[in-house]
Amino acid sequence: GGIFKIADASFQVSAKVTEKGQQEMHVAAFFDLMRRNFSSMPGNGKVTMAIPNSVGSSGYNTEIVMKDYPLAFSWGGVAAGSEKVLIVSEKDPLGGTQIRIRYLNEEESEAHDNDGLGDDEGQSLVLIAGIKSMYWQFFDQTEEEWIEEWDEENRRPSLVELNVEFFSLSEPIRAVFWIPVVANPESVVRGAQQVRPPKP
Repeated sequence: GGIFKIADASFQVSAKVTEKGQQEMHVAAFFDLMRRNFSSMPGNGKVTMAIPNSVGSSGYNTEIVMKDYPLAFSWGGVAAGSEKVLIVSEKDPLGGTQIRIRYLNEEESEAHDNDGLGDDEGQSLVLIAGIKSMYWQFFDQTEEEWIEEWDEENRRPSLVELNVEFFSLSEPIRAVFWIPVVANPESVVRGAQQVRPPKP
């Protein structure tokens, strides 16, 4: 009996270690996905986020809007070419917070602009759940300071910071994502057309 108890305790410890390892891999994959999508934003891509009015027990719900970035968070099973892609933080079924990606077509994007988009409209995918607390920050390179929201479409932050604490992990995580300075392709084309010499 004693041997079986020791073996059972050993299996339980092994299962917990395996589960923790899987959770850590999931978290690492999530941050890698966020980093790749922010760093691949095209020159005409836009990113905005306004601080919401409501504050929940596990942190306020947030919504980062990516516009003119049709390949954002696109992979097999998700059609590329969305008018907008939203990175939404919201309550998860267990009372924590989860991060979900929402893909909006042109009609849904217009409804979103007019505050008429339903919670179940558009394709969506939950990236990660089990978040205890989180908040975003944006680095304004002009003022050289971190700010809590970004509402300017005509320019974008150079860095985006995500601070998050998971129920399953003991330490909070701070990740900083770089948004490259890339020329707007529309501006490049217009400039080339303006300087092109007339044909003889």
